[in-house]
Amino acid sequence: MFGVDIVDLEDELDARGRLPGPRVGDRWLRGGPEPDVAPAQGQVRRVRPALVADDVERQDVDVEAERLVHVAREDLASEHGTHPLTVAAANGVDDLDKMSGMRSFEDLLDEAAAVDVSGWDFGWLDGRATEERPPWGYARLLASRLATVSSALDVDTGGGEIIAEVPQLPARMVVTEGWPPNVERARALLAPRGVEVVRVEPGEPLPFAAGSFELVSSRHPVAPHWPELARVLVAGGTYFAQHVGPDSASELIEYFVGPLPTGPHVRDPEREGAAARRAGLDVVDLRTTRCRMEFSDIGAVVYVLRKCVWWVPDFSIERYRETLRRLDADIRAHGPFVAHSTRTLIEARRL
Repeated sequence: MFGVDIVDLEDELDARGRLPGPRVGDRWLRGGPEPDVAPAQGQVRRVRPALVADDVERQDVDVEAERLVHVAREDLASEHGTHPLTVAAANGVDDLDKMSGMRSFEDLLDEAAAVDVSGWDFGWLDGRATEERPPWGYARLLASRLATVSSALDVDTGGGEIIAEVPQLPARMVVTEGWPPNVERARALLAPRGVEVVRVEPGEPLPFAAGSFELVSSRHPVAPHWPELARVLVAGGTYFAQHVGPDSASELIEYFVGPLPTGPHVRDPEREGAAARRAGLDVVDLRTTRCRMEFSDIGAVVYVLRKCVWWVPDFSIERYRETLRRLDADIRAHGPFVAHSTRTLIEARRL
């Protein structure tokens, strides 16, 4: 699957098909406009968040922290300071890290390197990375559609996590996936519910007869094969999906590889809509949104780059150790690294 929602709370359903209540730490800060100039490799592009009502307390905490740092520096200069920050600053970065609760750079790298990154469950990132939710709630909308049809296909299903959360599946439910670890994960998760899991490599024809499904869905497909999607739909059938939009996570990617190419993007929603129409589909809904992402420690960055291997294709901890070290230092000094994702909701019917 292309792209990822790091913590997509609205895409989680409980056993009765309802959205869960809020979790501790759920706060979505909307940033202002970004600079037009892409950062050079190893530089940070940051967006200062606008304050919302529930951020007043956070602002007060930040002001107090800045005051204490100022006091600590004055104490160091006069050599009379006894404030804990003074002692920590005098003893070096390790003591400051201990006070902040953040573990060492090497500890965070080791932990992120060892964790399993198969499937599309991003629970490991709870408390370490967040992403603002798309406003439409894809999983809820998909569940409502699946409850009204007798046959459906989910393309590029990942580990089957989205389909597994749907309370009512159609009599015939089929999913496809290309990455072997995800295929096995999806089988283990979905087979008990009677779901057929079929391995299909991205770009290959779908191994189903024409007119096989009333509904075809996909959350973050690798590359929509529009003629095949239209072919397997019955007349009047629906394609309903959430796609990754253009320039998702570009700030993070550019930090590692430098400026990305500019110009028309294959993920542009208007281009995707035009491709769907050429395949014989009538596009009835096409929406795009931009979502703020925050990475609170370097372990979260490593985890995501290991999982989303297409973001930085040659990524390894050893290859990018010094870049990771610079980013780690920046997060410790300035707070979470900010990037943005884009998401497109598309619904189209076969004519």
